[in-house]
Amino acid sequence: ICGYTESFGEGENDIYVLKLDENGNEIWIKTYGGMAAEMGRKIIELSDGNYVILGNTGSFGAGNRDIYLLKTDQEGNVLWTQTYGTDGYQDAFSVKETSDGGFIIAGHSDIHETDLLEAYVIKTNFYGYLTWEGLYEGSDNFYDYAKDVVETPNGNFLVCGHTKIRETRKNQAFLFFVDQDGNEIWTEEFGDTGSDWANSICTTSDGNFVIAGHTNSYGFGKYDAWLFKIQNPLTSIQDNPNPQQTYLYQNVPNPVKNNTMIKINIIESMNDNLNIYNAQGKHIKSYNKLGNGSHTIFWDRTDNKSSKVAPGLYYLSLKVDGDVHIRKMIVID
Repeated sequence: ICGYTESFGEGENDIYVLKLDENGNEIWIKTYGGMAAEMGRKIIELSDGNYVILGNTGSFGAGNRDIYLLKTDQEGNVLWTQTYGTDGYQDAFSVKETSDGGFIIAGHSDIHETDLLEAYVIKTNFYGYLTWEGLYEGSDNFYDYAKDVVETPNGNFLVCGHTKIRETRKNQAFLFFVDQDGNEIWTEEFGDTGSDWANSICTTSDGNFVIAGHTNSYGFGKYDAWLFKIQNPLTSIQDNPNPQQTYLYQNVPNPVKNNTMIKINIIESMNDNLNIYNAQGKHIKSYNKLGNGSHTIFWDRTDNKSSKVAPGLYYLSLKVDGDVHIRKMIVID
């Protein structure tokens, strides 16, 4: 059990970890921290039988509040510690052991010289040394939080959390994929007219994802527990039946709420372009001279003047040296 204590330790709050047997009897109790405040958020057992503890610290690191990662042996003795963050405010809620023996951490960080927050994801190696870190924002670039993360079989990471809408001050569930280097490759928001939060995520046996949170957009009371399942948006793109041919994949996700990923494979093109049209045939968006090779385009539901398009039926049209490839997509609110 991982948490914090004001009764024991070095000062203010300290991380408090209890190991109990199957009947709840104490095996050992440990505290970790310095003279300022620390808080324990998560503890997991590792594949080597040891433990890693995730929390935050005011005693160590760059200053103010930093993310704090500790590895201990099976008796709770510290093997190493690491901190992550700037001299501003950082906190984290989830840590997972990754397939390469390192760790992935989901949390949030303040934006320098503002009180705004962005989702913050950290990848480390086996010893907790930083491999990469990234800040990620929702559609309104206001307050964004990452609460949990899972690794997919191909080494990407799906993160869940919530994002606050500036005008209404209400939240939307916020999900985004990053690749093995921390590059964002897909994002989407879920919810309705109330506030909605995504707090935990797990992979299902069919390769998709279940997200748990809470909501006051749906249900029977002021707030209700909220469970929803999504299809894996990356594996939803089917393989090209002939990779040696030009091919326009179906965009994912479809329907489109905020943005979508369009994947294209072009072979031996002299002149090519991708266009988006509405159901009346009006030209909405252009991507010109893509060139030979595989391309991934992220459409943010805007036209060529950067204005959001209305809900409805739209067409993707890939033209390569006179050949035209068409896909339908739906835009929703």
